Amino acid sequence: MTISTADLVLSALSHYRLTDKGHGRYVCDSPLRTGSDSHAFSLKIDGPERGAYYDHVSGDKGSLYTLATALGIAVPKHKVATKPEIVATYDYVDTTGTLQYQSCRLEPGTEQEKDGTLKKKTFFQRRPDGKNGWITKDAMKSVTYVLYHLPDVHQAVNASETIYIPEGEKDADLLTLYGRTATTNVGGAGKWRAEYTKALTGATVVILPDNDQPGINHAATVAQALAGVAASIKIVNLPGLPPKGDVSDWIESGHTLAELDELVQATPEYTPLDTPTGTAPTAQATGSAESATPTNSQTTPTTPTNSHELPRFTVRTEGELATLPDPSWLLTDEIQRSGYHLLYGASGSGKTFFAIDRALRAVAAGARCLYIATEDLSGLKVRTAAWRAHNKGMGGALAWLDMPHGLDLSDVTQVYDLMIAITGLDLDLITIDTLREAHTGDENSSQAMAAVNRAIQQMIRETGAAVDVVHHSGVNDGRERGSTALGANCDIKWKIAGDDGGFVTVSCEKFRHGAVFSPRYYRITPTPSVEGGAVLLPVGSTTDRGDSPLTAGQRKILEMLALSIFEEQGAKSTQIERDTGMPSSSMNRALDSLKKKGFITQGSKGDPYSITPTGRTAIRPNYQLTPTNKSASQCATPTTPTNSQTTPTDLPRTPTTPTTHRVGVGGSGSEEKKDTTHPTATPDAADLWDAPAIYEGEV
Repeated sequence: MTISTADLVLSALSHYRLTDKGHGRYVCDSPLRTGSDSHAFSLKIDGPERGAYYDHVSGDKGSLYTLATALGIAVPKHKVATKPEIVATYDYVDTTGTLQYQSCRLEPGTEQEKDGTLKKKTFFQRRPDGKNGWITKDAMKSVTYVLYHLPDVHQAVNASETIYIPEGEKDADLLTLYGRTATTNVGGAGKWRAEYTKALTGATVVILPDNDQPGINHAATVAQALAGVAASIKIVNLPGLPPKGDVSDWIESGHTLAELDELVQATPEYTPLDTPTGTAPTAQATGSAESATPTNSQTTPTTPTNSHELPRFTVRTEGELATLPDPSWLLTDEIQRSGYHLLYGASGSGKTFFAIDRALRAVAAGARCLYIATEDLSGLKVRTAAWRAHNKGMGGALAWLDMPHGLDLSDVTQVYDLMIAITGLDLDLITIDTLREAHTGDENSSQAMAAVNRAIQQMIRETGAAVDVVHHSGVNDGRERGSTALGANCDIKWKIAGDDGGFVTVSCEKFRHGAVFSPRYYRITPTPSVEGGAVLLPVGSTTDRGDSPLTAGQRKILEMLALSIFEEQGAKSTQIERDTGMPSSSMNRALDSLKKKGFITQGSKGDPYSITPTGRTAIRPNYQLTPTNKSASQCATPTTPTNSQTTPTDLPRTPTTPTTHRVGVGGSGSEEKKDTTHPTATPDAADLWDAPAIYEGEV
């Protein structure tokens, strides 16, 4: 049996009044200074072959292997692990020192980088099973969450000593080794909990962020959570850190604790943002985290006035509840005012066609819409042009977001900057297409998706607009991809399913305020006047060919039966009647005629109907555009666009009781502003919405 380096070192130090402080921490007289009796030599053991030491008298420091070599202990040759091994463990204990759970570091990691290689490290958690073993499955279920080094934290709070909060256990251990009180939270960045905030009530806190965007965001989240709870908060950005560097890297590169003390002394107190959700400090708000030079300024930009002038909490009576406005529609039975809508489907299903169609129909009806295209802005251009070509004369202008550096809704700094950019535009609808490219979080993490949900809810709260979120479906196409937090938080959820023939089914899977709506059927139809352009048209809404042998009712039935969901089993007459909306007598006549023409088949009476190859040929697209004579100025009370399934009866906005919301940018003050058809917050806002449509059937 091989004896580990850690055991050999501890055996050698037993001659120097070695004291076990618990959880891998030891103190003794220095074995490196002759005649030492100060008991000021600290050692932290993280694993059999991992640890560090620090001499508080001489300032000497180094790794476990450096100490072993100095003690004459042979160090094993470095070998590259071929499979993940636990190389370090970190104990999380309560105030009595009782182990609650343990975080374990694996090298190499079990997770993959984007290039397919294994990450250098991975962490997992486990908890004691009470039988000298471990529980790893659902290890964190029902545990009491505690801060790392909680007994030290508790003691430091009572003694009014400074508590350092780096991002990881390794960093906290290093600072503790050097005689500072340091803590962190399990899971790293983005995993701060209310329990941790409570434990730091009245504390003097110094936050040391890692030099990357998640680290900066995490520092801002912790500071905002502690605002009003801790006695003092500072965020200290360490100068000269490499990309993704941390306090351990900073110290190991030659910096000293005296330098750290000077930085802490020079850093001003953190000033919390007076906003319900909180945002990050702006030290690195522009450009990439890697290229930016951190500063220790705690100055934060002025919060939009519509954020902080509303009270955080207000207690209302039951009588006041009855006076709240009922939900209303931007597009009837489709887009709810100030609603959160999730539109999801597989790649190529037609979800972007559906999203663009919704936005442009709302625009044509007088709404103000902002389209955030995170994947393909050129595609947005072509599809918008195709829609304009098909719906000639439909007015209004669709705004889009220029974002040369992309958008990350999981970054509170970027969410704050986005709010500044769009506050005052008096938006009715914001479309995010697609969600995957609008955040950097883990889609499978409920906490990461909860952060995205908070950003979306902040958009709704601060602008009053509805938000459409376009998202991908999961592997089996059974539901939206990733965490269920998205679907759980939205007001209306639409599933978009398409087939190779261009037929699209839109199903309502959730409506928070009532029963779900019936399925809707569309077809992606080429637009001849726009190269590469196409529009999404409801089944039966296109102009029939002059030589077509079909009536409108017959075409509606054939286009329904041509959908992939009816391809194998067909559809019974009851379903055809329900989904086409045709009267029973008209439907039966159409079915009889289609059977005689050989366009559909039916086994026996009462069996489902199926479309034949001849029937499919009869509905091949050959469409003519039908322009309207409607001018842009007439769009205040629009007729239904030729590709609209529902009439936006309540547009433009004319609610019985106008909604009042505050607008303003930065520190310019605020004004009460009732809903109108033209924004007055900024001069260029009016120019934006009065702009003519830029496409007239060609790109």
